[in-house]
Amino acid sequence: MLFDHGCDAFSVAIQVLICTRFIQVGDNFLSPLLVFSCVANFYFSTLEEYYVGELTLQVCNGVTDGSFAIVGLMLLTAITGWSNVWATPIYDVTEWHIRGLTIMTIG
Repeated sequence: MLFDHGCDAFSVAIQVLICTRFIQVGDNFLSPLLVFSCVANFYFSTLEEYYVGELTLQVCNGVTDGSFAIVGLMLLTAITGWSNVWATPIYDVTEWHIRGLTIMTIG
């Protein structure tokens, strides 16, 4: 079980880093926020299993459904192409004064 959880922890972190790269999040506050929120969900579920003794997951949970969402995003990007989906501008965020973020895109 320890080896399985170690492999899962490694794969979740790599999946999220790859996902932030291909949706072009960039070097701003969103990148570490996405990585932390996805990885923390996995680690807290593992800690719950360690201290409680059983892993109780809801019907819709981040551990399994998050992996399906990331694979779905990768398939969507592979089918449609990166520039058709993630580079579409949706909002001008210059008034937010966030360094390195001027246009909010879908990605």
